[in-house]
Amino acid sequence: MAAMNGSAPAVSKSAVDAQPAEISFTGLLIIGAQLALLLLLFRQFQIESAAFLRLAMLAFAGFVVHALLPLRLRLPFFTLLRIR
Repeated sequence: MAAMNGSAPAVSKSAVDAQPAEISFTGLLIIGAQLALLLLLFRQFQIESAAFLRLAMLAFAGFVVHALLPLRLRLPFFTLLRIR
């Protein structure tokens, strides 16, 4: 009945303090395929400008590299990617 009266369910402290989960290789392949399909649609149907396509390619490639990096290297990589 907690959902009916508008109150949120209780969340344990351990769930909040948990380490970020790493993505599985299968999950990464599925997301990578979806992003590649999105890039193909952008290019094929010329949905956006060429500059947007280059930016989207950089962002999508950055996502894949970021997901494969160990946790301690993710923040420095993200910083370098933002500078680019």
